[in-house]
Amino acid sequence: MQLVQNEQKLKQAIDTALRQLRESARSRLPATGEFAPLSAHFSCAALVRGAGEVELRIGSVSGDAGTKERFVEVRVFTPSAGSQSSSWVFYGKSDALQQELQKEAPIQGKIRAAILEAAESILRNEFS
Repeated sequence: MQLVQNEQKLKQAIDTALRQLRESARSRLPATGEFAPLSAHFSCAALVRGAGEVELRIGSVSGDAGTKERFVEVRVFTPSAGSQSSSWVFYGKSDALQQELQKEAPIQGKIRAAILEAAESILRNEFS
């Protein structure tokens, strides 16, 4: 079964959300400490079978004021939004995260793979 229903629009949606996340990180990601999560969303329902909304999220690993560890998470919600599947596509320090976000092709590929893996999980478990 083919999961991706429109490859070009999926790429565009990922690009747009990634650009929003990159801009938020540039202006609002502190070098250390806790912060309000940064996120970008897009609808994937017409793009990938089994998927609803997708959220790209940057968060802090701990509440410790000196922590530098960050993560980029991909959350894929079911079409009904009753459940979700998520995975991290990056883990590291703030400066490394900023560099990773600039490497468009690798991070886009990781995000796309995480979306498809989540959609497969959703379909396999029939959470929608």
